[in-house]
Amino acid sequence: MRLPLDGQLAHAVGLLRQLDGMPIVVVERLANADAWRLRRGSDLLVLKRGRPEQDEADVTWEHDHLRRLQSTGFPASVPVPAFDGRSWVQVDGRIWATLTYLPGRPLVSEPDPDMEAAGAFLARYHRASRQISTAEQRPTSSGLRLRDVTPWGTLRAALGSAEALSLFDALLEDLEAGLRDIQYTALEHLVVHGDPTNDNLLVDGTPPTIVGLIDFGAASLAPWPADIAAGLWRSGRVAESGVEYDPDRIGRFVRGYHREAPIPPSAAAAIPLLIQARGLALISRRVRRFGPVLPDGVPDYITITLARTAWVHDHRHDLAAVVDTALHADD
Repeated sequence: MRLPLDGQLAHAVGLLRQLDGMPIVVVERLANADAWRLRRGSDLLVLKRGRPEQDEADVTWEHDHLRRLQSTGFPASVPVPAFDGRSWVQVDGRIWATLTYLPGRPLVSEPDPDMEAAGAFLARYHRASRQISTAEQRPTSSGLRLRDVTPWGTLRAALGSAEALSLFDALLEDLEAGLRDIQYTALEHLVVHGDPTNDNLLVDGTPPTIVGLIDFGAASLAPWPADIAAGLWRSGRVAESGVEYDPDRIGRFVRGYHREAPIPPSAAAAIPLLIQARGLALISRRVRRFGPVLPDGVPDYITITLARTAWVHDHRHDLAAVVDTALHADD
């Protein structure tokens, strides 16, 4: 029988190597994430529980990328070998990892987040990633092979109706055709962050300046425009609970990226389609984690994610126009 979360946390903390004989103190949980800030002697660390599918090979890939990224000077967490010379340990079948703590507050906490700065910062990450990216794919990444990896019976149960399942299938068929049209697999690949939202961008100071990017748990080798779409999936909405997307937010994010690293028109045209892809991928990933009994509240998440994905599909032409306008803002 597995330990509850608090028990797993206590077990992982107990396995950490002390410094100078000083006790290890759990300072706080970081928002609602499976991550905690610890004090170990004079050091601050982050102790992070990995996703359910993460295994030894997967965490090794992620930490190898972060170590290579450190060599570029890009501000991101670095693995800390706090478990007797290793940066991770398994507790009850889950990976627990230790990383350096980056001070700051999430950009999402700002009442008026600087979307241009967010886009520019992602472009700077991509510039750094191009220098050190590997050709080896993350072991747990399934890319956009959604038709093959999605458990359709579980999905039907989570969606709650045949009509909703048909909508998912139609959106996926539309996505597959769109990916062929843009020759998705031929686009330049690099190690993308995978979730570069305002939740994972850290700011400091007044006025706030972006100082770091955290949580590489969704990083993988993929076409780089998919990372812009992944950031906009959440940050392109004013409210986390909303369905519709804000054209102004999307335009400012793309404009900021483009000013830092020009986006070719062919890649820009792919962004709305890849926002749709992000929604379908999130649904697929969530249902892959379910067992035979759906947990309470999960169908609500699936339903609203499908509604957002359908909204993006229905407004793709308008979103493409917003992206195109952002590319020519300085003309």
